[in-house]
Order: sequence, then C-alpha cells, then structure tokens
Amino acid sequence: MIRDWLPALRHRIGHRGAFLLFLAALDVAYARRLAWPDPHLDASPLYAYLTGIAPGQVWAVLWGGVGVLCGWGAFRVRDAIAFTAAMALKFVWAAVNLLGWLFASLPQGDWATALWVFAALVVYDVANWPEPAREPGGTG
Repeated sequence: MIRDWLPALRHRIGHRGAFLLFLAALDVAYARRLAWPDPHLDASPLYAYLTGIAPGQVWAVLWGGVGVLCGWGAFRVRDAIAFTAAMALKFVWAAVNLLGWLFASLPQGDWATALWVFAALVVYDVANWPEPAREPGGTG
C-alpha cells in the first residue's frame, strides 16, 4: 500500500517538501518531549535551565508551532516562511544553549550550541535548493 502513495507524495512535494516534513516530525517530537518530559529529562540541567526561562509548555508550543508550519509548508510552492521559521528556531535554540553554557554553567552547552547552529545551517542550505517542478493545478 505504501508503494502506491509514497512515490506520488514524493513527486508532489519534491526534495524541499520532504525535508520540511522531516523538520515537522523533528519539531513536533521535540515539542512533545518538552511538554511531557520523562523524569530523567525533568531532572536534567538543560530542562531546569529552560524552565527557568519559560515553562516547558511554552517551549513546546514554540517547537510545535514551527513543526506545524513546516508540515504545511511542505505542500506549498512558496515555502520560505516555513524554512525561515525552522532555521530561526534552531538559531534561537543554539543561542539559548550558548547563553546557558556561558552564564549558567550549562553542561555541554557548547556542544549543543554547535549542534543547533549546524542544524540551522543545514536548513539554510536546503532552503536555497531550487524549487522542484510542480504539476499544474498544485497548491501554492
């Protein structure tokens, strides 16, 4: 069954759309993690630092909102807003980790900063790929 609709979906959304769907899944999963942390995460220095800035549910809404926007953007020809939001969120997350490392002794904040800057740069790179060819009658 997947063999029937998966290639059609891939053709419809192209490489950029597929990447946005990946980002949507990542961001929504991260939102879920922040909204309902397991006891190990709840006790982590990062989560304590984050919830000192804003409640976990606020962070979750931010991540989830960007995830939904990326999911919507995957099916749009004009997807710049979704890519911009995804990239901006990753840069903000890098900055939060950097500030935590510099001023709150957040363990591995330097590593997390590098990871999220890299993720933002990957989003930036994919956002600059040429638009895929779309079939007539597509949304956009």
